[in-house]
Amino acid sequence: ATAEEIALATSLANAAIAKAKVGDLFENVTDSNVPAVRHKLSGMVCKFDPDKELSIHVYDGLPRGDDVSCSDQTLSITQTLYATRYPQRPTARQIVEASLVAIRQRFTDIKAYEGTAVSIKREGKDLPQIATSRMEAKLDGQAVFSKSSAVVIGDWVIAQRVTGPITEATVADLLAEMTLTLVIDEVTKRNAKGE
Repeated sequence: ATAEEIALATSLANAAIAKAKVGDLFENVTDSNVPAVRHKLSGMVCKFDPDKELSIHVYDGLPRGDDVSCSDQTLSITQTLYATRYPQRPTARQIVEASLVAIRQRFTDIKAYEGTAVSIKREGKDLPQIATSRMEAKLDGQAVFSKSSAVVIGDWVIAQRVTGPITEATVADLLAEMTLTLVIDEVTKRNAKGE
């Protein structure tokens, strides 16, 4: 990446933080031509396409910063990452099951996805267990692939929702796997440091 590309990416990450008024919760960690912001409490890093916007959301109900998300779009694939610190920690599977309830409210003709699935194999002991469900459904009359994943790392539940056209299911699945692998590494590092 050129200095100009990094400068542009840095300014886009700053703009995303400013727009959402979350400078107390997120920091700019851009180090390439891809804008990147980090949730200070969990360590979750959200990267986004410089041609698109990153949407950062802080949810009410828990102490400020304990329930946040960031959404972006790559091609026609929408991805949302959530970091939540619950008073009573649920399992990753419980989080995925809860997201399926939300999916059923928004999508129609939902069934298990039976196409080729992509999984990134991670080596090492004591790795957090990821719960995942892949579905195909209709959204506004269009056939889509939707994937919901969650993992518990320390006090934090990291969840991911990815949706894209059914014709791009493999691309969406691969993008989801790569993103979640990087996020898990970042949050695990932050958690190990006890920050």
